Amino acid sequence: MFKNILNTVFVRVLNGFFSFLIVIINSKNFGAEGLGTIGLIVLAISIFVLINSLVGGGTFIYFVPKINNFKLFILSYLWTLISLIIFVILIQFINLAPSEYLFHIAILAVLFSLTSIHSQILAGNERIKRYNFISLITVLTTIISLLILINIFNYKTIKAYIISLYISYLTVYVISFFSVIKYLKNIDFTGLKQVFLRIVKLGSVTTIAGITQKLNYRLSYYFLEFFSGMKAVGKYSVGVQLSESTWIIGRSMAIVQYSKISNIDNEEIASHITKILIKISVLISILIVTVLLIIPPQVYSFIFGEDFNGTGEVILSLSIGIVALSCSFMISHYFSGLGKPKYNMYASVIGLVVTASAGFLLIPDFGIIGAGITTSLSYSILTTYQLFAFVKFSKSKFSDFLIRKQDYIFVKNLIRNIFIQKIK
Repeated sequence: MFKNILNTVFVRVLNGFFSFLIVIINSKNFGAEGLGTIGLIVLAISIFVLINSLVGGGTFIYFVPKINNFKLFILSYLWTLISLIIFVILIQFINLAPSEYLFHIAILAVLFSLTSIHSQILAGNERIKRYNFISLITVLTTIISLLILINIFNYKTIKAYIISLYISYLTVYVISFFSVIKYLKNIDFTGLKQVFLRIVKLGSVTTIAGITQKLNYRLSYYFLEFFSGMKAVGKYSVGVQLSESTWIIGRSMAIVQYSKISNIDNEEIASHITKILIKISVLISILIVTVLLIIPPQVYSFIFGEDFNGTGEVILSLSIGIVALSCSFMISHYFSGLGKPKYNMYASVIGLVVTASAGFLLIPDFGIIGAGITTSLSYSILTTYQLFAFVKFSKSKFSDFLIRKQDYIFVKNLIRNIFIQKIK
């Protein structure tokens, strides 16, 4: 398990680095307003993915070890087509992104969702290295194609970014498809209705949780666009992406944690793993946030351009919530791995209520900083609920989250054993 965590962390760090470069390239070439438009395009794609997650989302990792993978594959592909119809209807009534990009958003969203289905099957089968490889190829092909389009073909519009996404998503779709073929050899169409209903029963809760959580993450974008304009969205998005880079290690651990818990049937072990990972994740998050906060404002302006001179203040307004959510990841994947996603749904709904109410009050008067404070409040309150739910469900104590000597010894021995095995 911990080897998989190290592999995942390494790949996620690389992904984070290349994603950071993509943000710099976009900010230098398209400015704050262009970056705001890109932020809304990516957000619209993620909303489609969430609609599709009713059948083809993270719930798959839970079901993959338990249900014929061919059945999961067929049902998820069929649901993707239905999701596309729902999404097209939805965008007729809700302005999710600039209208001129809606066709591209729909096609890219389908490609990304199908690739995500393949990735979930790999993760559910504990093929974490292959799962990570696909993730890395996605960002690598994006940045390479973006650089070629801008520097060689002198194509310096937002459509250059969209074309780079097409290249990336098509590439990883093909790679991921051939990676899962061996898990689809047991062709069986019997009982599809029962399997579908079983997935939907659990997936509906996960989807509601995912949609509300995504709104917790990004509802402030829409508030900012309405009250302050697209340029404010661009400025805010840079601070958000830098702050969320602190989650790289936490999210890496959470993916492996979810895969492991889904494949074991021992709540005590699942609880123990979760508590250890919470401590590691929160400490690392605090360390990285601190580093981001002490970087001089001039550095951010130099890297991203003068449009982004308030990035440090955005990070400061987000900092408490960012640290809080580094704890939430582990608890969310604990409940998901045990097939109890309702607690995550409750937490997300609580967070969304906070986001909607605080955002409406703070963003009109305080703009970008108000958005950051709103996000911090939302993350902190939903994480507090999850902590109480975890303690009650796992029969733990809050004192279990204190760092003790045995935690230090455990991590030290773990690192030593991994290092020795690497040498061998």
